[in-house]
Amino acid sequence: MLSDDEIPTAFTQGIAKIAAERGELSKYNDYHRGLQAMPRVPVGADPTLVELVARATTNLMRLAVNIPAQLSFIDGFFRVGTSDVDNDPPEWGIWDKSGFASQQTNVFRTALKYGHSFVMVDPVTGLLKLLPTRNTTAFFADPVNDRVPIYVITTRQLPGGKQENIYIDDERIITVSSSSTVSTFDKDFFKKHEAVVELHKLGRCPVVRFTCELNDEGEATGVIEPLIPAQDRVNQTAYDLLVTQTYGSFSVRWAAGLTGDPVLDGKGDPVKDQDGFIQYKPLEVSQSRFLTTDDPSAKFGALPATPLDGFISALDNAVRSFAVMANIPPHSLLGAMSNLSAETIAAAMGQTNRFTHMLKMSWGESVLELMSLTRAAWNFPELEDSRYEVRWRDMSDVSLAQIVDALGKAATMLGVPGEGLWSRIPGTTDSDLKRWRNLRDEEQDTAMFNSSNVAEAATREAQATGLFGGVTDGGTSNTSAADSA
Repeated sequence: MLSDDEIPTAFTQGIAKIAAERGELSKYNDYHRGLQAMPRVPVGADPTLVELVARATTNLMRLAVNIPAQLSFIDGFFRVGTSDVDNDPPEWGIWDKSGFASQQTNVFRTALKYGHSFVMVDPVTGLLKLLPTRNTTAFFADPVNDRVPIYVITTRQLPGGKQENIYIDDERIITVSSSSTVSTFDKDFFKKHEAVVELHKLGRCPVVRFTCELNDEGEATGVIEPLIPAQDRVNQTAYDLLVTQTYGSFSVRWAAGLTGDPVLDGKGDPVKDQDGFIQYKPLEVSQSRFLTTDDPSAKFGALPATPLDGFISALDNAVRSFAVMANIPPHSLLGAMSNLSAETIAAAMGQTNRFTHMLKMSWGESVLELMSLTRAAWNFPELEDSRYEVRWRDMSDVSLAQIVDALGKAATMLGVPGEGLWSRIPGTTDSDLKRWRNLRDEEQDTAMFNSSNVAEAATREAQATGLFGGVTDGGTSNTSAADSA
């Protein structure tokens, strides 16, 4: 925790860092939205060429961000080494209560777009909330290995032009409001501004960072930054194709030695120029007009259309290069799905799945840190030697029939307990697992109660004896079915 004298400097440095990084992060956000660099237009181009610029933008950045985010969905959180029947960590309920069943996708998408995202455990409400990345900066003791920072500075604009600056560390949250944008704070800023100090007992900063790609110097990189040149190449190639398609994709007919109709004045007489020659209207040549002439010296012809095959191939090649750099399958961008077997599609998704698996390993560790902070905020018990894991939903393209067949073989041929394979079924939630276990127990109890086996009947009698105290209405002890026989 910083001292009171160090807080103004922390605010000043944090706000300066946010301002310095905002331009670059805003550029990534614009590329994600489709506001990208314009293709090069020839000098002196007519308005039609300029209009084609907007139509040439082929935004692939959204797919580069959305596909990995859509493949990453957390279905559950459990404690390793405990019975699944009783394993229901209370902190996971806070995850659902905070709306992170849907908000988690936004967390992952933000990390992919900017390189990192920040999630805070609010010490007051105990709920989780996503901080705006473009308005937040974090300072780490070890930026390479730490997921929880020493302190965080975040800002936001309030209605009426008021700015709110927030400092968060391991013991307190300081909120400073000002009537206008403030970038420098002196030692008397507590007196000059409306400062609200809230203390908490979490013992560490209640903010966790989710990263996309982190190098050995602690610099986070998202998927958009390295893809900007490839996206610009796609847009330029699409523009060249549109220009050629608009101006040269059809043949041009021409005629020589023909004259149009004479220009007539108000009296119906031909109009002559200053040299005494009759003026003629320009001859209109269109696809719907058939030209004829009696002049034997007249000539007709047509200019061939420009082939578009080369431009189309260049665009396909640019899109494929983008897909390779983005770790996503090319067929998802080109729509080339004809004559592809299930094995081919699975192989094409291989690199995407490996990239997503790497992200899940990093994000899973951040979720564990987040759940640890949640336990501290709600005073949930922290068990000794406890280990937790995140359960990710299976988002593969393998059919359900194939998965069930493989799980059945694992149970029968390898002896894997069937109940341990339930969570491997795609789309299975924690609620499904609990409901299945309850239904299984009810079926087992019903089957045992209805059984005619003497041993099972004796077991039921023994359970009833323990339940009713071993005494009947007549005061005599109950006897088992075996003793009566």
